[in-house]
Amino acid sequence: MAHKYSRQDLSMCLNYIAYWGGQNSIYFVGDSRMRALFSAFVELLSGSPAGPQRTELQSAPTKLRAVATARTDADLRSFLAALNRAPPQLVVLGHGLYQAANASMLDSLVRQFGANLSAALPQLWLAAARSQQAAVEAPGPGGRRLAVNASRYASNGLINRLNEAARRVLDPSGISVWSSSRLIAEGVGFFNSSDGVSLSPLALNWDVQVLANFYCNNHMKYSDGTCCSVPEPVTISQLLTFAFFACWAVVAGLLCLFNAFPTYAMTHQRTGSDASPFSVIDSLHELACALAKLGLLGYFFVCDRTSFFMKENKTFTALNFVIPLLYVLVLGLFFTDNSQYTQLLHRDVTDEWKGVAQLIILVLPVYMHIRVCVSSYLFLSGFGHMTYFWSRGFKGCLVRGLRVLFRMNVLVFYYFVPLVSHWFLVTFFMAVAWPRVCQATLDRRPGFTLAAAAAKLGVVVLLVSLLYASEYAFSKLFLSGPARSLFVASEDRSREWRFRWSLDRYSSLAGAAAAICIQAARHFRLLDDSH
Repeated sequence: MAHKYSRQDLSMCLNYIAYWGGQNSIYFVGDSRMRALFSAFVELLSGSPAGPQRTELQSAPTKLRAVATARTDADLRSFLAALNRAPPQLVVLGHGLYQAANASMLDSLVRQFGANLSAALPQLWLAAARSQQAAVEAPGPGGRRLAVNASRYASNGLINRLNEAARRVLDPSGISVWSSSRLIAEGVGFFNSSDGVSLSPLALNWDVQVLANFYCNNHMKYSDGTCCSVPEPVTISQLLTFAFFACWAVVAGLLCLFNAFPTYAMTHQRTGSDASPFSVIDSLHELACALAKLGLLGYFFVCDRTSFFMKENKTFTALNFVIPLLYVLVLGLFFTDNSQYTQLLHRDVTDEWKGVAQLIILVLPVYMHIRVCVSSYLFLSGFGHMTYFWSRGFKGCLVRGLRVLFRMNVLVFYYFVPLVSHWFLVTFFMAVAWPRVCQATLDRRPGFTLAAAAAKLGVVVLLVSLLYASEYAFSKLFLSGPARSLFVASEDRSREWRFRWSLDRYSSLAGAAAAICIQAARHFRLLDDSH
């Protein structure tokens, strides 16, 4: 996953390296494409591109330099030999296209290209030992809009052969080969390219971002900057922990298969007063499933909060958005079960809908769709909790509230759960506030019960509206005392929490109102869902 470096981020990285004694010296060595990459890097760092005659940018704590050498021959070797006397921190090499455009024998060109790189390998290896080293692959030129002197020879097939020759020479030496540059060129294309060989501005922008990630990610440790960086080492304790939970997952799977064949198990069941082996197997199965689920939670945590596994940047396409939704829908059609409830929006239905909403929120983070899922979840949460308090009364309501809060917040690190917890507390205090009304009071005094419920709901809606209208009152409520640490981000502002809170401020209350209306409709025989 690549971090998108802004001018401020890149300057912060260079200053950080200089503060700890590093030398921010970067050389771009090669043909016109390296000159264009140098200009794009200067534009990201300074805000304006380098002019056609400018080959150097030197300002504390950074030194950038573009060196024009189009051939991989003695000129390059002598330049690298001189460079090793004062090695820069990063050297970016790009070669081969000039030779491809001016060669007469293509087979001899490929052999000569590999021989020149092999001859320059000692200087390249010495530079790599003293600094970071990236050797850039020549991207395919597109094959149609070429410069006049390159139209005969500089084809994609020839460029592929040159790249293969470069990899054969450089891979064993440990020098980094910049393969993503070619992939970017193939994916973005050469639109707005003047000659069909030079990269387009969009491709150059992506190349500069990859280069910034390669240079800075090991120092800055951005949460979304996992590409081009050295992975964290795996310890023995981590391997043992993964192996432990993996073994229990295998045991749980084997026990599930064992339980799927009861006829085989029954042939081994003891008769008489002897103890049945099923109690032991069931206990072991329960333990294995619990540990397997804990290991699965740990795996999700490691994937989300560490760089142990590779990540990728989020992208949106209509196909990638629709296919997972259809997959979940089809999967749900094949896994259906009967329910003991018949009421409208009963427990099994709301639990399934909330589970699907949670799955989509975590797996398919498309903003507008998530907003619908979060609002739906809050509606179902308010509906379910108000239905429980209305039907069961208020005996043990405090224990119920604490259990719900613990169940929702244990081992949770997302903003979504504190949001749901907040609106659960709003629903809880609205339900237990005086005058307390529930199904028992509705049976005795229906008019008073509905009026009291409507009044409490109206007061809460009014308070929520006032908090939304007054940023000062909102800040005083959520930034005072111990509540500050629950709702305030690291920059000591409640802006993020206010934004999340205000988007769905009426969803949970609408669910609670729907629960009261359905209970009242059942009481007055307007709704009969008991069969």
